[in-house]
Amino acid sequence: MLGPASDLFEKFRSVTGSTAEVRAYRAPGRISLLGDHEEPHQGVVLAAATDQAFHITASPNSLQSIRFFSDDFPPAEPLPVHALGSYKSRQAWTDIPLGIAATLYREGIVTQGLDLLIHSSLPPAGFSSSTALSIGTAMALMGDHHIDGIELADICLKVQLDFGYSTANLAD
Repeated sequence: MLGPASDLFEKFRSVTGSTAEVRAYRAPGRISLLGDHEEPHQGVVLAAATDQAFHITASPNSLQSIRFFSDDFPPAEPLPVHALGSYKSRQAWTDIPLGIAATLYREGIVTQGLDLLIHSSLPPAGFSSSTALSIGTAMALMGDHHIDGIELADICLKVQLDFGYSTANLAD
C-alpha cells in the first residue's frame, strides 16, 4: 500500500518515466447507511464517504496518447487522443477510465496526451468503487477545467451504465 503523496509521485515517475509536473487526485468510496431501496424513487438516502479511495496521479505527456497504469493490472495499450471520439469497450479494466476520457474528449476538454496512474485502497466491489474510479479519473483528466458537479456526475453515471459495469445511480 502506498503512503503519503510523495510515494504516489515517486511511483508515478518510476512507472511512466515522466519528469513533467504531476498532480494527485483522490476519490473516496461511499457507503449507504440508509435508503438504498429508496434511491431509485428519489427517496431519502443517507450516505457517507469512506477512508478507502482511488488515488490518481496524472501528468501531460508528449505522445498525444492517453496512457493508464495501475498497481493491480498490467499497463493498458495507449490510446491516441484523436481516437477517443470513436472509443468502444475493450472489455478491459480501462473501459470506465477510457469511457470518461472519450466523453470529455467529445466535450472538448481532453485535448492532450496524459499519463495516469491509478492506485486503489477500495475493494473491487461495493463502496461505489466504479463511481469513485469514474469521478477520480474525470478530475484527473480535467485538470484545471471545471464542470458543474451535477453535470460531472451525469457524465460519470452515463459511462458506467453504457459499459454495463455497475448498477450505479446519481446518489453514488
